[in-house]
Formats: sequence, structure tokens, C-alpha cells
Amino acid sequence: MGLIRVEIERFRGIKSLDWIVNGKVVCLIGPGDSTKTTILDAIELALSPRWSIPFDDTDFFGADTTLSLSITVTIGDLPAELLSNRKFGHHTRGWLAPESLHDEPQEGDEVVLSIRLSVSSSLEPTWAVVNGRDTEGVRIGAEDREKLGCMRLGEDLDRHFSWARGSVVAQLTGKGTSIAGVLAEAARAARDAVAKNAPPQLKPFNDAAAMAQRLGGSLGVQPRATYQARLDTTGVSLGSSGLSLHEGDIPVRRAGAGTRRLLAVAIQRDLAKTGGLTLIDEVEHGLEPHRLRHLLRELRDGEGGNKGHVVMTTHAPIALGELDAMELRIVRCVAGVTTVQLVGSLLQPIVRKSAEAFLARKVVVCEGKTE
Repeated sequence: MGLIRVEIERFRGIKSLDWIVNGKVVCLIGPGDSTKTTILDAIELALSPRWSIPFDDTDFFGADTTLSLSITVTIGDLPAELLSNRKFGHHTRGWLAPESLHDEPQEGDEVVLSIRLSVSSSLEPTWAVVNGRDTEGVRIGAEDREKLGCMRLGEDLDRHFSWARGSVVAQLTGKGTSIAGVLAEAARAARDAVAKNAPPQLKPFNDAAAMAQRLGGSLGVQPRATYQARLDTTGVSLGSSGLSLHEGDIPVRRAGAGTRRLLAVAIQRDLAKTGGLTLIDEVEHGLEPHRLRHLLRELRDGEGGNKGHVVMTTHAPIALGELDAMELRIVRCVAGVTTVQLVGSLLQPIVRKSAEAFLARKVVVCEGKTE
């Protein structure tokens, strides 16, 4: 999947944004509160495989719910099944680089889809594939959004190491495996193990069960079998997120922050051989300089060339020095209007020499080393 255009209206600190991405690997830079992370949040929400996402009034610009918030993400390099007429073939658009988007695909255009997430004052999110011919669009469900392969590396990184919906290990497992079936069998095995090999600690519970049987009998309750304390699998929380990746007997979520981040990226990169979008907030988090450089080189041109699409943020001069100036975008937000500007190859020497300047809110330019 390729990210082409992001349009945001009235979402958190962004009143408006219209960004043509133009790049396979893009790093958003700028000072704090310039809405870099908000852009990643918006893209993630619009392409999220989750069917229900909680919103509140603070997700609206200025907490004003009188107007709906909307996030429209235009994407290309799509799975063929999503472009069939049974799905969204009648709602495709055409994209001609660097910045021409047509509601009717023309000769030479890449066929793309625009997915819009809308939230009104009711706080109920709706996802639809839209274009100029049909602004209302047609609903796109969580199952189809999951096929887009969007992954976010942020605060909830640990969910990617359990078999939860949309996690990287769930995608790595493949479609032919029934996670629910495996968990059902595990629950039955746990129930049978408790029944056949009741530990001594269960005696107080079985004594209480016997007392309950006697008390019920005093009022005419006649059970068909003896009351006992047994594991009720419907009362045990053993969802798909209960099955997680382990290193020996230790859950991978207990590993260091850098190791977990690198492992998640490695799995996602393998999945991205057929497309995918990776969103990374503060790419340097938890990584020593040499691990950060290695990660950035892999994201840019790893084995087999670029895999999928990467959008990241950073506050680390080391990251800027490793990346190309053409991969950097300066983000600024003035009165809610967010702009994303290409740094450009002419500034490559300055990026290498004074990377910190691109992370500051303001810079002072002097002439000569003694100034």
C-alpha cells in the first residue's frame, strides 16, 4: 500500500491539513506541539482494522462538536480484491504524480481509493470509500481495512506480540489458522486439568460447594450430580490477546523497548513485501545510536529494496543525519492550520552539519564562524 494524500479537518489540534505525501520513506520533523504525532494518529485511525474506536469531545478541534471531524486518506498500490466491482471498483479514483487526483481514473493514472473517517457529535465513527462522484461513499468494514496492512509503532507496541486483531504476529500467522479454535481447545484442556488434578488449594472451594448443595437441598433443590468447584471457561478471559509471543517462558512484551520495537518492525517489513504502511512515532525511542542507524538504513533500502511505505517522526539529530533531505518534512501549525513542507536536496549540507536547527521552533542565522 502506498500513502498518497492526507486530508484532515477539525481533528484534535489540527483545524485543517491537506498533504500530498510524495515519498516512500517520510520523516516528519519540527518542534513539540507542531501536530506531528496527530498526523500519525489520524492516518492510523482512518486505516485502523478495529471496528469500534472510542472518541470524545477532545478529539474535535477546540472541543467543538457542532461540526464533524473528518480524516480522508488516499492510498494506492492496493490489493486486487479491494478494486473489484464487488468491493470498491465503482469508487476508485486516479492519481498522476506529483499532485493530480482525478475522480475518474484517466489513462496513465494509478488506481487509488480515498477512505474517509467521519465522527459527528454522536461520537460514532463511520468509515467510507469516497470520491467526487459520491461524497457519501460506501462503507468499508474492519475486515477490508485490515487488508491494507497499516501498523503503528507507539505506546501500545505490546499488542503486536499477541494474537490480537491487526497485530503483526496475527498477520504473520496467515488466514488459514483459526485462533479462536486453538483458544477454545486450550480452555477445554485447562478445565479438564483442574477437574482431574484438583490442587489442595481447591478444598475450601469444594467445601463451600458441598455446603451450597446441602442448603439447596433444604429447599428442595435436587442436583443430578455433586456440586464441585470447577473452572468455568466462559468466565475466564482468554481472548486472542491472551495468546502471546514468548521468548522461552518469558513474554516478549517483557523485553527492552528497543528490542520490542526492532522485532515489530522486522515482522512488519516481511509482511510489507506485498505492500503495507508502517507508522513510527519517535523512531529513536529505546534505541542506541548504532541500532537507530541500522534501523533507518533498513527502512530506507533494506534487502530487496523498499518494502511498503514508512511515515515516522523524530526529535533525534542522529536520525536526521542518517536520512536524506528529500525524505524530511517540516511540520508547522499556526492557528490550527497545519502545513507539511519538503526540506529538499539543496539543504542536504545543512542537514548534515546542523541537524538540530531543523528541530527548533526558531533559528538565528549568522554570517561567519565568529559572529
